[in-house]
Amino acid sequence: MVEKEVIGNLNVVWLCGGTTADITPAQPLKFNMNDACEKIKKQHFKIRVKSQMVLMFDYMKLDVSLFDGGRMLIKNVSDKETPLNAYREILKTINITI
Repeated sequence: MVEKEVIGNLNVVWLCGGTTADITPAQPLKFNMNDACEKIKKQHFKIRVKSQMVLMFDYMKLDVSLFDGGRMLIKNVSDKETPLNAYREILKTINITI
């Protein structure tokens, strides 16, 4: 079963029995993926994949895929607050406010 909800200006879909959050902003975010990668690297998070469309990295104990436009898949979550907090903190890291 897929659970969907709107939290503020974010659309959240809970996948894989609630262990993965698919978070999409209501309006696409504009940012440079290369700049985002450099800022995330400076925070010492391990970058696993980098392309024009997606940046995959480890954020604490979470597996994060950041897509162009601001969508994030956040895996390995055990509650609903952790991925939302991670989403906001990652955006702060790349200098985006929502």
